[in-house]
Amino acid sequence: PSFSVNPEKQIYKCFGCGIGGSSIDFIMEIEKLDFVEAIRYLAEQYSIEIETSGPTNKERDIRSELYEINRHTSELYQKNLFDLKNQKNLEYLIQRGFSKEIIKMFGLGLSFTDWNIVWQSFQGKKYQTKSMKECGLFSDTKNGYIDRFRNRIMFTINDSTGKPIAFAGRAIDENENAKYINSPETQVYNKSKILYGLHKAKNNIATLDSAIVVEGYFDFLQLFQSGIKNVV
Repeated sequence: PSFSVNPEKQIYKCFGCGIGGSSIDFIMEIEKLDFVEAIRYLAEQYSIEIETSGPTNKERDIRSELYEINRHTSELYQKNLFDLKNQKNLEYLIQRGFSKEIIKMFGLGLSFTDWNIVWQSFQGKKYQTKSMKECGLFSDTKNGYIDRFRNRIMFTINDSTGKPIAFAGRAIDENENAKYINSPETQVYNKSKILYGLHKAKNNIATLDSAIVVEGYFDFLQLFQSGIKNVV
């Protein structure tokens, strides 16, 4: 009753907290975005093409393709984790205390043991060569392109609006030299500007006006699952 929306004037007012403004202001407040991010968010929701100075149309197309490539790959990893033949890997996460709900909520997955399953899944899809090279999912070798991540628990990294922008892979084999392998930086992924889990935690952080910062992905997931949700 204390929240009013005027569709004709495209404005809202919350008489409980005193905040009001336009539809863009509403998105900025709810999604915790700045003005330009809110415009982009709305444009993507309604398939509206917007013109901006700076990046060319081709560069914007590459950004869109990177999101699509990451989303497709994240779904592949998640499906692989829940495949019956990989039951032991799913059980490992459950034994660590994670529910299937939290695993699905944050898009945990499993990369493949073979060398080019993800690469093959893109054959026939019409993505630009630059997008495929820049996405960071493949390594160029003398024998051709191979998957960057293999036989690892996969964490999908999302931006503040929830779009998948990168991955981190945790080794399953204890003899693996690198415990974690991360995506390289791309047009959509700047490591120093991203906090894992922010897309799910931002409203709780805003409400409580405080944030708990932890080091690891598992640390984050354990706290979030336990009800401590102002964490990144």
